[in-house]
Amino acid sequence: PLRAAESLYRAAERSLHEAGGVLDGPGLARLRDRPEWGGASPGRACLLLARLTPGRLTLYRGFFSAFSAPLVERAEKALRDRLNAARGLLPLAEIAACLPRSARPPGVPSAEPLLLALLRQLPDVLVTRDGRTGRADRAGGELLREILAAGEAPLRALVDSFNARLYPECRRGSGYVRDTLQHDPLVRRPAPGRYARPGGLQAGLPL
Repeated sequence: PLRAAESLYRAAERSLHEAGGVLDGPGLARLRDRPEWGGASPGRACLLLARLTPGRLTLYRGFFSAFSAPLVERAEKALRDRLNAARGLLPLAEIAACLPRSARPPGVPSAEPLLLALLRQLPDVLVTRDGRTGRADRAGGELLREILAAGEAPLRALVDSFNARLYPECRRGSGYVRDTLQHDPLVRRPAPGRYARPGGLQAGLPL
């Protein structure tokens, strides 16, 4: 079986290298029609390979990695520690640059792909499409205030704008957005169902 799977291993390792060492569901879907897989489903092939030789291809929290499970676990712990210490959103690049040596993935230019794959599996964090992340109970208010800097808005529009800035796995419903706004002292309600920042704190408005 290992000899028969060697061509799939080569395809998986090439794809992992191109993706920064990790492949999640969306990444595997983009590989579906590539000829090196010989018509096989990349997701099913990677699952088979991870079971055949776990040290060569790692399955961790719903994504595949070229790194060992202990290294991925150390990276996740370091990531959690940074998020727990932060008061709001942090640049993902900053977290990646400050990883301890024992948690840095080898053979790739940056740990950001690994951190992003981890973050997209954690239910209590937000990850923005512009490369920032934070705990949902701390970072949501910061992101909503950024949106309100453009001016007063109704709840529905705020929910849509909020989710448009996040990866699909991190999106939130109107209940979360409403509760976050109501508990934020830097946000006011000028009318039922409408929210704004206090006077003087909005940007981009005519003088």
